[in-house]
Amino acid sequence: MKLEILAKNYDVGQKFEDVADKKLAKLDKYFGSDASAKLVCKKEKNTFVLELTIYTAPVLRAEARNGEDMYTNIDVAIAKIIRQVHRHKDRMDSKISAFAKEQEMMKFVAPEEEAPATVVKKKSFVLEPVSLEDAIVKLDMLDHNFFVYLDSETGRINVLYKRLDGDYGVIETVV
Repeated sequence: MKLEILAKNYDVGQKFEDVADKKLAKLDKYFGSDASAKLVCKKEKNTFVLELTIYTAPVLRAEARNGEDMYTNIDVAIAKIIRQVHRHKDRMDSKISAFAKEQEMMKFVAPEEEAPATVVKKKSFVLEPVSLEDAIVKLDMLDHNFFVYLDSETGRINVLYKRLDGDYGVIETVV
């Protein structure tokens, strides 16, 4: 792993660089040698602050603060990064598992021959200016999942639609 160490109001010695390099080598099993890391060490009043950023597919960042020394912060930051890696891996595994299950179920469904989509109905209507509240009432009365209306306040054509969570959304046109 390529390591870049920056310091602000803190003197980074060779010993600290060696310890940081050795401890960050533990992360090579997660990221490999092509990843790069940036370690920012700074002292704010009586607190030592260490920021560790790993530049990989998801950028991972951890910050550790204490009043003792910077060496303790390295261990804390690395532990935080490892937890983030495990959490990310668990999320990806669950997504892959769900996708695999979906693909497995699709094997049992016989594929149908799909005909190209064509317009089978054409409808036209006159737009009358209505408020958003009136458009919601009309949408509910029509029992559709969208309603096209002319907004009485802006004079623009809008589309009101019912969201899957039961709320409403509005698409406003801009000329």
